[in-house]
Amino acid sequence: MRVFLLVIPWLIIIVQYKQDPENWTWWVLLVPLVFLLVVLFIVPLIDRVFHERRIQSVPSAFSPQTYAFSDAGIEIVGENKQVKLNWSAIVKASESSSDFFLFVGSNIAHFVPKRFLAESGQETKLRDILRRNLKGKTAF
Repeated sequence: MRVFLLVIPWLIIIVQYKQDPENWTWWVLLVPLVFLLVVLFIVPLIDRVFHERRIQSVPSAFSPQTYAFSDAGIEIVGENKQVKLNWSAIVKASESSSDFFLFVGSNIAHFVPKRFLAESGQETKLRDILRRNLKGKTAF
């Protein structure tokens, strides 16, 4: 999406130049340059601020949580919550180099940091449980 937004100003400049090359001025190039700086630097900073505010508005995000995985489902226990999820509630599971993501919606996920799987073989066991119970919904 950002690439598309970066192409638009250049296309406008090229079209304007082709229509009237006599009135071409070098400072017109500053418009896409400023636009590029805004899209690449300012927008991500704003996204980060809003993301941090959203996280701070969820008190349980900073309290310890325990995840228990079994063939019956997932149980998440925290300071102010106890959640039981059947496997049918998980629409997709994926893995990054540092986390497992369990999606309960298209853009809503529980994540399990791999660094919390301290014992040898826990990552493999979790992968096996997820594959077994989420047939065709895993991306690893």
